[in-house]
Amino acid sequence: MAWSTYYLVGLLVCWWTSGTAYLVAATLPPSTVLMSGVFVALIMGAFVQGLTPTIAAGRGTFLEVLMGLSYNRWAMEALTLSEYRHYQDNLRNVLIMLAKGIGLCGVDVLLVDDGLDAVSPQEALSFLRLQESFTFESCQPYISDAYMVLFGLGLGMRLVAFLCLRFAPRQQ
Repeated sequence: MAWSTYYLVGLLVCWWTSGTAYLVAATLPPSTVLMSGVFVALIMGAFVQGLTPTIAAGRGTFLEVLMGLSYNRWAMEALTLSEYRHYQDNLRNVLIMLAKGIGLCGVDVLLVDDGLDAVSPQEALSFLRLQESFTFESCQPYISDAYMVLFGLGLGMRLVAFLCLRFAPRQQ
C-alpha cells in the first residue's frame, strides 16, 4: 500500500481530532477541557472503533450512530480495505469472510446469514454468487466515503465550535 494512503488517513485523523478539540474547548468550562478532550478521543478511538463491537453487530442500533462519529472506525475501514486490494488474488475467500465478520464494504449486508452455526444452502449460494463478482476494487466508494466522513466530521465540529463561540453568551 502506498505511503500516501497512510499519510492521508493520518492527516484526516488529525483534522477530526483538532476539530473535536475546538468543540470541546468551546463548549466546556476551561477547568475540564483537557480531561474531557482526552476522554472523548479515548472513547471514540479505543472503545468505538468498529472492530469490537464490529460494524456488522452495530448495524441498525444506536451503536451504529456512535461508530459513525468515531475517527478510528473510518480510518480502520479506509486502511483495511486499501490493504485488502493487494491480497484479493490469493486470499479472496478469507478476505470476504473477514469483511463480512467486521462489516466492511457492506459485505455483511450482501451475504445471507440465517443465524445458525452450520452453513445453510442459502448461505453457501449467496457466498458463491458474491465470490464470482466481488473485487475489492468495488470497495473504493467505501474508502472514499471514509475519507469524506473524516473530513466532514472535522469540518462539522469546527463549525459547531465557531457557532458556540460566536453566539454563546460571554462572561466579562
